[in-house]
Amino acid sequence: PDLASIVGTFVQNLSRLDLDMVGEAGAYGSTIVSARLSVAGQTINAATGTTPNPIGTSGTVTVNAEVTDSRGRVSSFAGQNITVLAYTVPQITTVAVQRSNAGGTVDNSGGTYLRVDLTAVVQSLINTTQRNELHYRVFTSPQGANTWTQRGAEIDTNALSFTGSFVVTAGAPYSVTSSFDVRVEAVDALNVVTSVIRSVSTGAVLLDLNGNSGVGIGKYHQNGLLDVSGAIYANSIDVRR
Repeated sequence: PDLASIVGTFVQNLSRLDLDMVGEAGAYGSTIVSARLSVAGQTINAATGTTPNPIGTSGTVTVNAEVTDSRGRVSSFAGQNITVLAYTVPQITTVAVQRSNAGGTVDNSGGTYLRVDLTAVVQSLINTTQRNELHYRVFTSPQGANTWTQRGAEIDTNALSFTGSFVVTAGAPYSVTSSFDVRVEAVDALNVVTSVIRSVSTGAVLLDLNGNSGVGIGKYHQNGLLDVSGAIYANSIDVRR
């Protein structure tokens, strides 16, 4: 991401550093034969260069420099400090998807809309002002097809976190005789995405006789001769395993 314009300072696990040693010179006729820059466990064996990896720590981080001259003498500079903001990717701690009516009331039998209950949070990134915020978006696919369609616009919460529910109306009605995969994505201002996939079964019915194709128990029939949703017991023993 364009950290310079979005955050304006260094960010943990995202920022690599362009380093340049300034003013290195030999004395008494000597010349500099080697140089080394080091920061947060990373080393550049040159007077200029870019850290191989993003900086993995946060807080005050010290950049050190060292040169060796043609006489074998070493000079070190320590104490060039920078500030690195702590960062973790967006977190989705709770997500549940159920069938509902258009108003969001759960209806697992006949609901043709999708209610999503979501708890998500993004990392605070303060550089004078808050530079981060949470967005979320929803995609659906016929179950197992992995053909995703975004449903509705991406929602900007104007906050760092969201806890609540919302109804997916785009793409409705979601037929009670079909199952769907639902992918919920949490996105931050750096466009880093965390996603969770949940499945929504057909509408719940006690028994569905699907012509000559098969029988559904607890759901509409979709697959096989017997398509069951829920526990199966024989002589008080759970026989699902």
